[in-house]
Formats: sequence, structure tokens, C-alpha cells
Amino acid sequence: MRDCEYWTRPKVLAGPFTGRLLGDLGADVIKIEIPGGEPARGFAPYFLGGESAYFLGLNGNKRGITLNLRDPEALKIFYDLVKISDIVLSNFRPSVPLKFKTDYITLKTLIRALSIVAISGFGQDASSSERPAMDTNIQAMSGAMSIIGFEGQPPATMAFPVGDLAGSLASIAE
Repeated sequence: MRDCEYWTRPKVLAGPFTGRLLGDLGADVIKIEIPGGEPARGFAPYFLGGESAYFLGLNGNKRGITLNLRDPEALKIFYDLVKISDIVLSNFRPSVPLKFKTDYITLKTLIRALSIVAISGFGQDASSSERPAMDTNIQAMSGAMSIIGFEGQPPATMAFPVGDLAGSLASIAE
């Protein structure tokens, strides 16, 4: 199975972790990064060989390519990769793939047997689906932050990014 993971802006955990899980399960994952590389390559505090340990941990078992999907030639390369893929993984608000012509309907014209894993914080068609989400948003909206921390202090996040990781695990389980 080959998976093509792509994004135009940095995604911190849910999408990259899902791609890592697919790679760990044996998929041939091709990660597409923005020109100049994904900003997570520089996430502190730990570095190995000049690269962020955070980035390396989320991107094991992946091959990579840099593409600017705003460029028609790069989009053609992306489409060529999709044609040899079984799964396309994205981690965007629903309108972003439409904007870049990487949405389900467009990609299904290239290959009929394609599966799309689309991770977004608030679903694909809910009234709030265009809201950006990070793990902290999900923890706050779920009420989890109301039970974390110390009395008399502001709410705190869990040390573990449960919202992002649960979303990744659920996308693999479907």
C-alpha cells in the first residue's frame, strides 16, 4: 500500500502521526512538504544531526518530496503520485483541498480505487468545519482543561496531546 501525505502549512501532530502509523504498518508513505521544508524540522528542544527529534519521530518510515502545489508543474507531479497511490492523507480544513485541486472529487478522476483520509478538527461538513483546530482547542472544548491544573489557577492542558493522537488513531481504525 502506498500513502501520499501532503499539506501546504505546518501540521503539528494529527496528520504526521497518522502517516507515521501507516508507515509503521507497512505502507510506502511519501510525505510532501512545502518548499524550504516543514517548519517542524526546527521544533525544539532536542535535535539529532541538525533536525528536530520531534520531526524525526513523526516522520520515520516515510519518504519525502518538496512540492509547491500552487505551481501547475508541481501539481502535475502530485497527481502522478496520486495515480500510483492507494491512500491520500490530508490534515486540513475542508476548503483547503478544494483550493489546491487536491479534493476527493478531483483525485477520484485520476484513480477510482483511491481512499482519502481527511483529518480536520471539526469534521468535513459540520457548521464549524472550517474552524482551524489544534489539540489545545479540542482539550478546552471537551472540558478536559477544567479538571487539569491547580485550584485558583487558569485551566491547563494535559501534558499528552490526546485530541491529536486520538484523531490519528481513529482515522486509522476507520
